[in-house]
Amino acid sequence: MGAFATTGFATTGLESTTTFSFLTWRTLLGGADTTGLDSTVFAGAALFFPFPFQFFRSSRLDMAIISTKKEAKEGDNNRNQVYDNDEDSGAEDEGLSEDVLEQSSNLMKSIAQEGAPKGWPVALDDSLTEGQLRVLPEKDEQVIEDVKLSGVRVRVITWNQQAKAPPNAEELSKQLFKNNKYHIVAIGTEECENTIAKSILVQSKKNWEAAVCAACGQSYVKLRSHTLQATHLIVMIHSALLPFISNPSSLAVATGLSLQGTGQQLGNKGGIGISFKVGRTSFCFINAHLAAHQKAFEKRTAEFVKISQEVAKALGKAEKNAGGEDAIDANPLCNSFDHVFWSGDMNYRINGTRSVVDALLEKEMHEVLLNNDQLSLAMKTTTSFIGFKEGPLNFKPTYKFDKGLDTYDTSKKRRIPSWTDRVLYAGQSELVNYASANGIKTSDHRPVYATFKAKIELEGVQEQGGNGQGGLEGVGASQSQVCVIS
Repeated sequence: MGAFATTGFATTGLESTTTFSFLTWRTLLGGADTTGLDSTVFAGAALFFPFPFQFFRSSRLDMAIISTKKEAKEGDNNRNQVYDNDEDSGAEDEGLSEDVLEQSSNLMKSIAQEGAPKGWPVALDDSLTEGQLRVLPEKDEQVIEDVKLSGVRVRVITWNQQAKAPPNAEELSKQLFKNNKYHIVAIGTEECENTIAKSILVQSKKNWEAAVCAACGQSYVKLRSHTLQATHLIVMIHSALLPFISNPSSLAVATGLSLQGTGQQLGNKGGIGISFKVGRTSFCFINAHLAAHQKAFEKRTAEFVKISQEVAKALGKAEKNAGGEDAIDANPLCNSFDHVFWSGDMNYRINGTRSVVDALLEKEMHEVLLNNDQLSLAMKTTTSFIGFKEGPLNFKPTYKFDKGLDTYDTSKKRRIPSWTDRVLYAGQSELVNYASANGIKTSDHRPVYATFKAKIELEGVQEQGGNGQGGLEGVGASQSQVCVIS
C-alpha cells in the first residue's frame, strides 16, 4: 500500500502535525472500496504527485493524496499525436466512478468546514500599478536618459488564442500593451491565427503581427519574430533603444511529434527563444506551448528543460549568472543571460478532480488551490526551475472557459480549471505586476501579462547607428518553421 503499509503515518504542515491511518482515509471516503488504491502522504509542498485523483489541504493544514495505481503507471499515451487543441481526449475525470467523484467533493466540504484559509487575494494588475508606469517621454534622448537612471520597462504577454480572431488593435492596446508605457514588449501566442494542424501548411502570422504593430504604435519597431507551427513570439522595441541593440537572434525548439527515420520533431509543441543585447546587458525571451493534459507533468518539465538547454546553448554564453550560484548546475539559461523571461501555455494543471477544484473556487480557497498547482510545486521540489521566480498567482485560473463567458468548461470534457498560462523570470528584474486580461474573451484561455523593470548598462557603449527596422543587421527579421531537426 505504498506509504500506508504501516499502521499510520505523519503529515507535517506549517502549523500542525497529525497522525492518520489508512483506515482514517477509507472512513473519510465514506466506506468506498479502496482496493487497488496506492496511497501516499503529501506534507506541505515537499513532494509532488502528478496524478489527477487527489485530495488536498492547505499548506497550513495536513495533506494527503490518494492516487490510483492504474493512473500512476499510465504514461502519456497521446504523446505522439498532433493535437489541434486540448480537446482530443476524454474528460479529465474519466475513469473515476461517480461515487468516488462524489466522495471527493464531500471530503472537500468537510475540509472547508474545518477552517482551511479562505479568501481570494487582489490581483496585481495594471489598475493597481498605473502610478508606477508613467508615459514615456516624447523625445528619444529623454527616453535614454530615463533608461540610464531607472532601467527599461519590459512587458511580457502570453496568450493561447485557440485559433480565434483577436480583438482589434485599439482593444489590444487597451487591454494588453498600452502605447508608450514600455521599452520592450514581448508577445507570445499559442494556436495563433490557425489551428495547430492547419499551421503545418500555413505558418504565416502576418495578420497577427500587423495587429501587434498597430496596437503598439509608431514609437515601436519589430526587433524580431519567430514562428514554430502555431506558436509565435514577437519582440517590439521602443525606437529610442535601437541604436543600443546588438546580436538579435532566435531559435525554435520542437518537442512534438517525432517523425520516425527523419531525425525531426514537429512543432505542435515546443518553444521559441529570442535573444539580444541592450548596451552591455543581455536579454532572452522564451514562449512555449508544452504538453497538454492533467497527467503529463513529467513530460512538461522535460520539455521545459530541453527548450532551456537548447536555447542557452545556441543563443547564450555561459558568462552570466542571473539565478545565483545554485543556477550554474541547474537551468543553463540563468547562467547565459542577464535577464530571462520564460512564458507560454505551459499547461501545468491543478491537481484534483473537477468537482474538487470547482468547490475550492466557489469557496475562494485560494491557498489550497495554489498549493496543488503543479508548476508551483515543481518550482519548489525540482532543480529544473532553480533560478526562476514567478509573481503571485492572485488571478483566477486562466483555462478553460466557455466561449465568450467567464464560466469554466461546461462541455462533456469538463476540463479542470487551471493556471496553464504563466510568466517566469530570472535575473535582477523587479516585478511590477502580474495578472490576466479578463476583458479578452475570444479564446478559451485568458491572456496573461507581466511587467518588469530591468537594469541595463549603457555607459561606454557605442551606438550602433540604427534608424528604423533596416538599420541594424537582424532587426525586423522573421522566421517560420514547422519542424526542427534534433
